[in-house]
Amino acid sequence: MAQMKKMSMKMNQTFNKGDFVRINERTHDDRMPASRMGHLIERVSAAVHYSNREPVATHIWSVFMTNGQELRFHEMYMEHVDDV
Repeated sequence: MAQMKKMSMKMNQTFNKGDFVRINERTHDDRMPASRMGHLIERVSAAVHYSNREPVATHIWSVFMTNGQELRFHEMYMEHVDDV
């Protein structure tokens, strides 16, 4: 039950351009730095359905990683990095 509550809380997070995020361990890319951290650059737009006349915003973000690589991740793999 606690696991489900924790997951639903993460799904309700709001992300904005410039947010500092960490990519969780449920996904991997060889180009990702060991810290798994980066800044959100922009939300990816795409023609999700054939009836879309123009691209629509998706839940995928371009992330500028701390090693200088630009990667794309779905929001479900991201968590905000808290200010310490």
